[in-house]
Order: sequence, then structure tokens, then C-alpha cells
Amino acid sequence: MKIFYVIITALFFAAAIVSNTGCKRGTIIEIDTITNTKPTGGNSEISWKKNGVSEKAALVTTVYDTNSNVIQIAGIFGEPADGAVSITLNAPQVADFNIEPGVIFSYNTSTTDANQQYLGETGTVKVTSLTADRIEGTFEAQCKSINGTGTVTITEGKFSCKIVPLTAP
Repeated sequence: MKIFYVIITALFFAAAIVSNTGCKRGTIIEIDTITNTKPTGGNSEISWKKNGVSEKAALVTTVYDTNSNVIQIAGIFGEPADGAVSITLNAPQVADFNIEPGVIFSYNTSTTDANQQYLGETGTVKVTSLTADRIEGTFEAQCKSINGTGTVTITEGKFSCKIVPLTAP
């Protein structure tokens, strides 16, 4: 049941991004939801180290709203699957982005405990490749819990995500 809740939460977050951008009929939204396998043949992958321990998303969703030129890459992980990592970029392009307003990084290990929900305070997201159907890159971040009591360090992050076209109603 928790995995269902996490998936619904991730999809709700993606829908909120789209609805807050003034999306009009006919705007193209590009999305990919694929279980984790090697990033070939259209598959998506996100992996990283949290405080030196390797982690990998089991489910990856990539949403690109061409109307507002915002892309969100999100991965669900954990046992049970109640963790999420998310990268949001305004005006995505091949470049280095500092984590700040407009480049949002979040890492959550619980959907209900504020001590386990973190936002990136410093770090970088590097987009190394961006085509009409794929985005790839690396990331690292120093994150602070939303209530300010804890921190995590994310290193060696990498993503390779397929972008699949979908037309909004």
C-alpha cells in the first residue's frame, strides 16, 4: 500500500507542476515511468550515494513541460518504497546548474516525518546530454531537513532518463 501512496504522491507532484504553469490544451508533456534496468532501449536510471552508502531508484519518472520549459526527474526507492529523490530544472540545457531557486533538489526517506524530508541547500546538477528523447547527467548536494534538524550528503549521483512524448488533454 505504501508503494501505491508514493507513486500517487509523485504523480500528484508532477501534475501540480503542470497545473501551476498555465498549461493549455495541446501543450506537450513528456513523461517516462519505467522500472529500473540498464539505461538502454529507452529505460531510465537514477543512482547516488547518501552519506557514502549507495542507493538506486526502483521507479523513475521524468516529466517535461515544454510550455513552461521545466523538467522534473524523480525516483522512488526504499523498502517499503517510501523514499523519493527529485531534481527540478528551469530551462534545461547541457550545462552545470547550482542548486538554488530554479534548480530544486529534494531527498525524502519518509512521506510523513519532517525529520526525513530534505531540500538541497548547495550542490550542482550537471546535464551532460539532452536530446528530444533523453536527459543524462550527474548531481551532488548538501541537504538539510525541512525542520532544520538534520543533514544528508548526496554524492556520485547520476541519471539517464528517457523522455517520452505525451499530449496533455
